[in-house]
Amino acid sequence: MKTFVLKVLSYFAPICLQKIYSPINGWLEINLLAGKKVLDTSKSNFSYGSLQRILRRGLEEVDFSHIHNVLVLGAGGGSIVPTLRKDFQCLAPIYLVDIDEVVIRIAQEHFGLNQENNLCFFQSDAKEFLATTSNYFDLIVVDIFIEDTVPQKFLNISFWELVISRLSTHGYLLFNTMRHTTPIDALPTLQKFLNSKKFSVQILEQIECTNDILVAYQKSMKIA
Repeated sequence: MKTFVLKVLSYFAPICLQKIYSPINGWLEINLLAGKKVLDTSKSNFSYGSLQRILRRGLEEVDFSHIHNVLVLGAGGGSIVPTLRKDFQCLAPIYLVDIDEVVIRIAQEHFGLNQENNLCFFQSDAKEFLATTSNYFDLIVVDIFIEDTVPQKFLNISFWELVISRLSTHGYLLFNTMRHTTPIDALPTLQKFLNSKKFSVQILEQIECTNDILVAYQKSMKIA
């Protein structure tokens, strides 16, 4: 009965179920919103709320017939996993990389990702992971935030050189940013760099009025 009441009330306002402190991301909240659990920071949704809808919009531009493995840099609560599995019927192995062990534990224990098949977690800095892995990936999603901000080192071209070095020749690349915290020249600069490397690039603007997503793919590919 209590659970039912909480679900009903959550349609009127978020209900905090638990707060968990992370040395990297600060206080994280597991909230009940519209009957579903979401993961929030003090400044933004981290997983399973608007962020899940934002990433879904970017994934709509991907031709999943070519996707045989997926790398997600910035795992958050892992809401991209059910999106890939249910909305796009993508059963390919997914590699989730996050520097924050607290976030990984939340994804596994509170959102059930320890029960998923073909799913591997890596606790690592994204740049270090790219520099040491020998794998190539058909889809790389870069969704790295500390609260509501992409750290500067993930805007630098040196990072993106590493990203495309691990992208397969027919691969897709998605980069999620928040409009109010990302430098105005960041995406145009990245677009110019990727164009110089023979990628086709489009920028999906003002998704949910808050985010921009850059989508890139090899010019030999056709966007879905």
